[in-house]
Amino acid sequence: TQKSSDEVTEPEQGFAGGSNLTGGFDFTEDRYDNGAQTERLSRALFAAGLARLGDFSLEAGARHERDDAYGDVTTGQLGLRYAITPAASVFTRGGTAYRAPTFEERFGGPFNLPSPTLQPERGHSVEVGGTLLVAGTRNTLSVYRNDVSQLINANFSSFPGIYENIPGARMTGVELQSSATWLGTDFAAGLSYL
Repeated sequence: TQKSSDEVTEPEQGFAGGSNLTGGFDFTEDRYDNGAQTERLSRALFAAGLARLGDFSLEAGARHERDDAYGDVTTGQLGLRYAITPAASVFTRGGTAYRAPTFEERFGGPFNLPSPTLQPERGHSVEVGGTLLVAGTRNTLSVYRNDVSQLINANFSSFPGIYENIPGARMTGVELQSSATWLGTDFAAGLSYL
């Protein structure tokens, strides 16, 4: 549910004029033994695509997950980028997020007490920004806001600690990223204010 700087990069070539589509299936089986063994299965289908429409690029993605402990959940994202010039573009994107508690967060571990009623995080985010290519560097400035319900928080004010849900949380921030390739090596730097 935290802000992620990952983005679908615009391909040079693809099946439809620079567009691409990807998808897959994710299967996870978790086993946890802390006195009593517990198992949890999670299965998910996901798809994401990027379409170039003249000066516009549209990205979209969706994921449907079935978790033995928490049931079915669907998340998605949608983004739009407009190329003002070949070196400058502006973008906006939004999406939803979901994160189930880990077994250690729910059932305890060496440093934390059990919290069996811990609920999954659910959130939505929005981001706007711009990218400028200057002298071989890619520079992106963005502003974002994430709203999360049932945020999983580690409370270690005493020992052992415990994980607990915070009913509602809002995170806003500004991020500046710069990247370049020099002598075949990728370099990147970033600055965030949260």
